[in-house]
Amino acid sequence: TVEGANRHERFEEELPKLYSEDEWDRCTSISQIACNEFSNMEFFVGNLGKKFDELRKLLTSIFEKALQDPSKRVVGDAIEALGDIKSLKSAPKLEKYLDDEKDYGTLAGIPALRAIKALVRMKYEKTFSLLAKKLKSKSQIIRFEVVELLSKLDPKKSIPYLEKVLKADKDSNVHKKTINTLADLQSTKSISLIEKELEYDNI
Repeated sequence: TVEGANRHERFEEELPKLYSEDEWDRCTSISQIACNEFSNMEFFVGNLGKKFDELRKLLTSIFEKALQDPSKRVVGDAIEALGDIKSLKSAPKLEKYLDDEKDYGTLAGIPALRAIKALVRMKYEKTFSLLAKKLKSKSQIIRFEVVELLSKLDPKKSIPYLEKVLKADKDSNVHKKTINTLADLQSTKSISLIEKELEYDNI
């Protein structure tokens, strides 16, 4: 189809930008390929003659190379792209970024947090245990995000972990987030604990 041919042309146009000297071009190319092109499986199967898994293998190779980019922003976008295409093969590589909790700014973000969200999207089997460890992260931002991510990943299993956070985490934002999350999970076991914490907060 004309639309299919146009998408194929756009895909071919985006590939060279991955090697551009301009950081913005490299980021945009990753985003376009991962979000716009890969999401339309019928286009790839019909116009490139590749099976869906074969396409994932091709893009995995492309995005894994982008992980070696000197730009933290490009690396972060590549991490997210691997999550978008659900490249389980790349999960061990993304695990390595979980230790980088430094915030590199609005555009680059925190590598560890971007890796966490990518692993969640690809439904990596070790994600829950990896997230649980991050509840003790030195980064308040990461702990705050992980509280909700953990609850969505496995609501029932997350409850005892969140109860521990409620008792131990002294950050007010994380504390409030945990109370709200446990309340949303409607765990009768957690009600008394939540009430006790709310009474303490009002003292």
